[in-house]
Amino acid sequence: MTVEGQHGRLKVMNLVDWDALRKAGFTLPDGADLPSLVGAAFTLLASPEATARDEWAYAALATWLTSGRLDEYLEDVGERASHLLAAPEVQARSFAALVLAEVLARDARVRRLGAASLRTWQGAWARWYVQERDLRDWVDGLGWLHALAHGADVAARLAQHPALTRVELLAVLATLTARLRDLPALPTQWEEDRLALAAFLLLRRPEVTPPDLTTWLGELEALWRPLSGRPRTVVAAFAVQVARSLLVFAHLGAQLPGEAPVAAPPAPVLQKPLLAALRSAFPVYPA
Repeated sequence: MTVEGQHGRLKVMNLVDWDALRKAGFTLPDGADLPSLVGAAFTLLASPEATARDEWAYAALATWLTSGRLDEYLEDVGERASHLLAAPEVQARSFAALVLAEVLARDARVRRLGAASLRTWQGAWARWYVQERDLRDWVDGLGWLHALAHGADVAARLAQHPALTRVELLAVLATLTARLRDLPALPTQWEEDRLALAAFLLLRRPEVTPPDLTTWLGELEALWRPLSGRPRTVVAAFAVQVARSLLVFAHLGAQLPGEAPVAAPPAPVLQKPLLAALRSAFPVYPA
């Protein structure tokens, strides 16, 4: 099923009391016009007002996706989010990524989406994530933009999706590496943890082989390998931060909010190879 057109979205957006809906936990009565509400929420994702975008539109869509209210519309919601990754407003692109991550998380549980849709959306995400130029985090007057972190959230959900093949998983990893190669400034708002979490969840997949890990760690190490007598670059500094955060996950595991813990693999699988790579950045890491 598809949601209604632009006229219907604007009409619902103007009629609904979004703040009251938020205070009610986005609970909807039976018979609510959910397709029109979804369309209106997508329109609000482009809003320059942080409250409308973050606390109303995204929160509503995330709540309805998690609860299963949008299972019937899952394909359409994912398609809308994928298309919005090319929107002119950075806030729309960034929050579309968050919605896409929620769609992927839901489908990993209910498996309603076909392989073709997943491949298409992964491709749209990869093109946007590598090419996104606006990597600001918090902006006065706009609130959180945080495209670097939100794109990593999509990678984390792709890493957990059981339908992805080894080739597709390695493509996700390659996208993360490509994003790391091009940073205008050093991120400071926990972005390294979000990227490291995605890498951790992906590298735990049985489809990813030890040679795959060796290859990727070599690419990661190349990002921080210093030139003699030269100061460390933004890319090198952030790559080391991501690797250190990944080392924590490799040792302790992880737990996404509301989900079961994800155990760390045995030390020889990830922790020891990662330590070996980090020794090239700072030679005091233990063998």
